[in-house]
Amino acid sequence: MAEMTDAALIDQAQQILRAEAAAVCRASETLDETFCRAARLVHACTGSVVVTGMGKAGLVGRKIAATLASTGTPSHYLHPAEAMHGDLGMLRRDDLVLAFSQSGETDEVTQILPHIKSRGITLIAVTGKAESTLGRAADVVVATGRLGEADPLGVAPSTSTTVMLALGDGLALVASVLQGFSHDDFAARHPGGSLGMRLLRVEDAMRPLYRCRTCRPEETVRDVFARPLPDRRTGAVMIISAGGRLEGIFTDSDLARLFEHRHDHALDRPIGDVMTRGPVCATRGDRLEEAVDCDGVLTDGGVTWTEDGIEQKTFNIRDGLGIKLWQRAGGRVGIITGRSSRVVQWRAEELGVDFVRQGVGDKVLVAEELLAATGLGWAETAFVGDDLPDLPVICRVGLGVAVADAVAEVQAAADLVTHHRGGRGAVREVVERMLQARGAWRDLISQYRGDGIA
Repeated sequence: MAEMTDAALIDQAQQILRAEAAAVCRASETLDETFCRAARLVHACTGSVVVTGMGKAGLVGRKIAATLASTGTPSHYLHPAEAMHGDLGMLRRDDLVLAFSQSGETDEVTQILPHIKSRGITLIAVTGKAESTLGRAADVVVATGRLGEADPLGVAPSTSTTVMLALGDGLALVASVLQGFSHDDFAARHPGGSLGMRLLRVEDAMRPLYRCRTCRPEETVRDVFARPLPDRRTGAVMIISAGGRLEGIFTDSDLARLFEHRHDHALDRPIGDVMTRGPVCATRGDRLEEAVDCDGVLTDGGVTWTEDGIEQKTFNIRDGLGIKLWQRAGGRVGIITGRSSRVVQWRAEELGVDFVRQGVGDKVLVAEELLAATGLGWAETAFVGDDLPDLPVICRVGLGVAVADAVAEVQAAADLVTHHRGGRGAVREVVERMLQARGAWRDLISQYRGDGIA
């Protein structure tokens, strides 16, 4: 076989993806009342939705069974060949069978149909042929239609399995909507991994007060940091009044700033004089994704709580000042994040951020809207990100920036990778570099030198 260039390989892959995408779009346009009936049957099932299929269709079925189970519908997979050797015992009369077969004539599937019907079990078929053996036996047929496979030979299950998967997801997720499946329901089924962490309530994940570093406002900075840590490094000190109220915070970055600017004398001043007053707080009972800026650029994800049930979210003070400096130099600032968080909204309002868009699915689309509103172009814009949803924007802007702890793919695409991590001064670092490149940095800091403030 002749060697293929990279361009030829990419062209081949694009043809395959386009063929599969087009087939899914056509399937969405042909949905009718039979799909609605199937979704309502899934929702009304009082037993389990038993999913079956053979070969590649069986693999799709396994995935759909997992999706059903995780979105509120009890479900498991039944291998059609094993069913004839004892596994038919898995079926109960209040179950529903969801069978996948593009041809509708797969031997292993058709041979269990009489046993399903003899038990009076409802059968939904996802197949390309309503007149097939499977289609005729089914109570409802969700048709995939007559599909051409996407591979060059036209025989490898590809387009057909993609459409089956999409229709199966549609049934599962529409059924979850019918039952009013909530974030709390989802969290109860996903306690593990990063997804489970996001869906936790903050009080389930945050560090309790006794494991945090705390002090009174009148204590000196030196005395506070001379004491042993209550636990591992916390990143901030919470300053609490004699009445038990949170007065402010003093972060590791605040301490570093004193050293960097040789304000050693401040170490013997009351910490209440140098703390950040009125830190942004979240409400107990919020989900973790609501309390944390998940973009990992302006925060690092740390959350603590007080005895009053108030959560604190730490933003880096340097980043905040960096945003102010950029605005003072005539720049504009926007936040685009995939999550919705009251804490981020409050912090943005405190800083006077020009644009805040939360709960965003397509960051490119929102960025284009903001650029149109400001009259700016992509080449005149910088964007700081850390994870894959930021990648499309980073690839378009004039200066794409990845924070130091961004994922490898984002770092590879970025024009600049910061030395500082997200929530640890990365935004300030970017602002300083841009202002220095514009020759505006010296003029800005001269305003501070006059007050003796660094």
